[in-house]
This record gives sequence, structure tokens and C-alpha cells, in this order.
Amino acid sequence: MTPVVPQGRPKVIAVVGNRKSGKTKVVEFLISNLSKRGFKVGSVKHIHDPDFTIDTRGKDTWRHMQAGAKVTVSVAKGELAVIRKMDTARYGLDDIVNLFRDENLDLIILEGFKYLVGNNGSILKIVTVKSLSDLKTLLPHLKPPMVVAYPNVAEAKEAFKELEVIDPTWEGSRLLQLVERELST
Repeated sequence: MTPVVPQGRPKVIAVVGNRKSGKTKVVEFLISNLSKRGFKVGSVKHIHDPDFTIDTRGKDTWRHMQAGAKVTVSVAKGELAVIRKMDTARYGLDDIVNLFRDENLDLIILEGFKYLVGNNGSILKIVTVKSLSDLKTLLPHLKPPMVVAYPNVAEAKEAFKELEVIDPTWEGSRLLQLVERELST
């Protein structure tokens, strides 16, 4: 059965947290399971390393950019990559979502971008944490709606009674239900 998702722009959810908090595992779980259920999902990964590049020094696309191309596209069997050197500091959420405008997606999952989406009350945030101190540090920067992915549910609920807390290892189906509910609104 094909899922029913309201027409228009794809929904956006963000998986946010500190380094090594389990963001990628949660994103993989969501993409895998939602895709199996018939949802069309896109994803975006925020990379903090200021020297990161998808392009490889010395390869042809790198040489094209070094020669002065503003944009270069590499096309291989089964893959297309657009390389655009630009200042992404001013890139906003709409700019990111618009990258997917021709893809007919139901959902875009952002991994990272906590400062970009933190105060946006229309985006569900799944907050991955390894400790209560991580959660205490992140909460002031995040506006609801949110759900916390943390292995010690009882500890987190005792400290933060108002938060929805899920152990992603054992309660993945509950996390999927929350995301599917978000998609249907």
C-alpha cells in the first residue's frame, strides 16, 4: 500500500545532536524503513570540516573547477554529482529544500544543521544524545517539536518529563510511527 502524504513541498525532519551521538544510525534506520514502506525520501548531511570537498584533487572535475568553472557536473552510470563552489554560510533551509524540487519526494531528512533548524517550530527534530549533559546543552537551542533518541529512557524522562524519549535500539517502530504521523499532517 502506498503511503498517503499531503501534496506540495516535501516534509522536512532533522536528526540533530553532537558528534558521535548516533545521528547517522537513526538516519539510516529511518531512510531504510520509510523507503520500504513506500515513502520517497531524500537526505542531506551537514559536514563541519571546513576543508572537506567531494571533489578529488587532480581529477578532471577538480581541474575544471581550478580552470574557473563556477559549476561542474560529473555523470557516471547510475550517478550524477553537481559540484558548485560557493559560500554556504548564507544557505538557508529553503535553499536546501529547493535542491530537491524536481525529485517528487515525500520527506527530506537533514542530518545535522541544529543551528539552522533549532528555532524552527515546523520541523520535527530527533535529538540524538549519549548523555543527559549533552541533552541539557542542546535543549536551549531547540524549539519543539522534538523527540529524544537516548538509550536510557527512564533517566531522561525523570530529568525532562515534558520530552518524548525513545530508545532507538529497542523502540524503532515507535520512532517510525512518530515520523509517519508527522508525514500525514
